[in-house]
Amino acid sequence: MRLLALFLASLLTLIAALHFYWAAGGRSASAAVVPEMNGRPTIQPGPLACSAVGVLLILAALLLLGRGGALRLPGPRWLSTAGSWAVGGILALRAIGDFRFFGLFRRVKGTSFARKDARYYTPLCVLLALGALCVAWLAEG
Repeated sequence: MRLLALFLASLLTLIAALHFYWAAGGRSASAAVVPEMNGRPTIQPGPLACSAVGVLLILAALLLLGRGGALRLPGPRWLSTAGSWAVGGILALRAIGDFRFFGLFRRVKGTSFARKDARYYTPLCVLLALGALCVAWLAEG
């Protein structure tokens, strides 16, 4: 479980770093990362929102590392267990989507974001969710 937790935490940390980069004003790799309708973004996340997502992704990585036995976290053990289940659940919800713009059941399909979501973002969320749920369920302790 330790190796899986390390792998998942590495991916989550890389995604967090990308969000921090965007929060700092970076533009690279920002094409088609938010849903769009009629050629316009449906949301315009600012630096605070990007930073908040980055912090949550780092927290998710730490919880998985704690549950997977790769890191000793302060506090009761049940916290990393419950947190790992929550991480898996939240990622699964992201994969399922909002039934409109993103996720497995998106209805808007012809946009650049929708194509990237179908090819990259949603499958990545499915794999991260499954991995997090495996760590939550199978890790000892």
